[in-house]
Amino acid sequence: MTTASIDLTFENLVNLLTVYSEGKAQLAELEAENNKAYLDLVDERKSDYGRLQLAVSEADSAIKAIAEAHPEWFPGDQRTLKTPYGSVHAQHTTRHEAQDEGLSIALIEKAAAAAQSVGNLAQANALQALIKTEKTLDLEMLAKIDAETCARFRVLRIEADSITIKEAKVSLGNAVKAAAKKETKKKKGSEA
Repeated sequence: MTTASIDLTFENLVNLLTVYSEGKAQLAELEAENNKAYLDLVDERKSDYGRLQLAVSEADSAIKAIAEAHPEWFPGDQRTLKTPYGSVHAQHTTRHEAQDEGLSIALIEKAAAAAQSVGNLAQANALQALIKTEKTLDLEMLAKIDAETCARFRVLRIEADSITIKEAKVSLGNAVKAAAKKETKKKKGSEA
């Protein structure tokens, strides 16, 4: 839809806001009805659901314990045990943990520097590859400098306006406060 094909009058804006607000209200109503129907359905079946969730969780834990107790069921290239009721797959994994990541990085950097100092660039590069380095622009700091300085560093400062559309709706909290305030004023006026 192009701007040329849209009626740009204030009257059309009001008409479109009417369509928008009524549509949002109807969607909210439909969503509320669907949520209630869903909750009613869940409420009918919650005891079954809880019982089945518990049964599945207990079966999962027991299956894993049995499989771990029988590594012979999963020899080298045969890592899946199939039954008519499902299968169990064993997978060997390895993970690495550094108790003190900063210390590990410092030790790797020291070893890489030592390798480089004796001319072993291949080993130095291999060690440096063990450390990820990520550099990004600090956008908050860029916002504090002038546009000319940003441009010097090939950073564009782009300013834009944004448009937010909100449907009309009654704020019951504000309505109750206003009614209470009005009532208080009436009482004060009748007491005087």
